[in-house]
Amino acid sequence: MFDRLLPKARHPLIYAGFYLMVAAVVVRVFDRLSFTSEAAAVVAGVGLFACIAAARDSGRFVPSRRPLLYLGLQTAIATALLSIEPSLDFLALLFVLLSLQAVLLLPDPTRYLWLVALSLLTAVIFFTNYDPDEALAFTLTYCGAYIFFGLLAKAVVDSEAARKTSERLLTELREKEARLRELAVSEERNRLAREMHDTLAQGFTGIVLQLEAAEQSIEDAPQEAASRLARAKSLARESLQEARRSVWNLLPQALEERSVEEALRDEVRRFASEGQERTSFNVRGQRTSLAAPVQTALLRVCQESLTNVRKHAAATEVSVTLSYESDSVLLQILDNGVGIDSSDGGANGSGRGLAGMKERAQILGGRFLAEQTEAGGTRVLVEIPIAGAEAK
Repeated sequence: MFDRLLPKARHPLIYAGFYLMVAAVVVRVFDRLSFTSEAAAVVAGVGLFACIAAARDSGRFVPSRRPLLYLGLQTAIATALLSIEPSLDFLALLFVLLSLQAVLLLPDPTRYLWLVALSLLTAVIFFTNYDPDEALAFTLTYCGAYIFFGLLAKAVVDSEAARKTSERLLTELREKEARLRELAVSEERNRLAREMHDTLAQGFTGIVLQLEAAEQSIEDAPQEAASRLARAKSLARESLQEARRSVWNLLPQALEERSVEEALRDEVRRFASEGQERTSFNVRGQRTSLAAPVQTALLRVCQESLTNVRKHAAATEVSVTLSYESDSVLLQILDNGVGIDSSDGGANGSGRGLAGMKERAQILGGRFLAEQTEAGGTRVLVEIPIAGAEAK
């Protein structure tokens, strides 16, 4: 009967206690009674009580589905037995078993009402057939046993429920831990992909441009070719160093000793020195301290945008503007080149570069926009909230 309530390891102990109790009742009946009609009724009643319990334990009758029917029938049998032969006060032990079963099978508060009913039945039977002192002693003894075994059953049920809850929570915790681990691995992969793209890819682009320029001028202007080769070598070293710092998730070298404004200004100057575009850099608003992730994001977006201008835009003018608002910081890169397809508002991007810039902004709670201007060029805008970014 306890299959749904208790672990199987505890079944033998509970069943053994029940059958020992029934066996003791039967032995006492045969020992203290001559085989009269009353004795036969008691023996038959105890046997019926045991048969119902056996049917319950065999699985043919599941009391957890009809607990009130089961407990009502067993309570009626036990009450009849004790009423037929009240001198056999030990028959009240059957009520002890029923008190345990009532707590196991019934919900709150029905289980406690059933214990009260068993106690009242016991008191009525004893006070009807015994003198007050004996009746009071028997009633207190057996009612105390009902409460004790009822609380014991409650403790067992609560312990089993706590164990199952702990197992369920542990399983959920392990599942969440596995999902968090997968998420962390995925996020780290995305971070490395962004950093590699914004360091190695940009560095290789600059190296290729310098080598192509050196190749074109090696015969006519060897000195300029040597300068181009030296610049390519310097870019290679810088790219390698930035790649190492990206793996260790360190602040870019350009931001270690300089402010974000100075780092952005140097990127624009470097861009201008390697091409023919006219450039400008402006800072607007009241300068404020920015968290390291925000500075890194602004620098990487600027680097990627300038690389895209050089590779795809065919622009002659490029302006970079850093603006401090009351609660956010904005970086705008504007060129007069061929523009991009803005049918989707530039929200999704068309390659890893735009997608990486968008991810950087979203991670910091900001927004990213790449769109074609009315004049035909491209405007890249990233906005990051200062308060939210600092919290992250």
